[in-house]
Amino acid sequence: MKLLWLTGWYPNKTEPYAGDFIQRHAAAVALYHEVEVIHLVRDPDGIVTKDVLVGEDAAAELKALRRMKKQYERLKLEHEILKKAIAFTSARRGKSSSSSKPSGKRSRSE
Repeated sequence: MKLLWLTGWYPNKTEPYAGDFIQRHAAAVALYHEVEVIHLVRDPDGIVTKDVLVGEDAAAELKALRRMKKQYERLKLEHEILKKAIAFTSARRGKSSSSSKPSGKRSRSE
């Protein structure tokens, strides 16, 4: 069995003792199953990331992805507004159509 362990705490270069119990648990499970651990850590002081450079292509792609995400969020909002407008219009039609249906009673002119 393959297991993916996503954790907010795990020993790393910026905090070597953070979540050491999680590391021990993952090691114990790894005796019986294949375990992969993913832990993302912030590095505001650049301890680990000071020498990491982002290439121009990757930077351009990240910028495009951010733009796409912004457009997607706007599209979701517009979709929600449209659904509410359709529901509102349908509800109004339902009320008005019942009063405009013939009731089966004859008017005086008939």
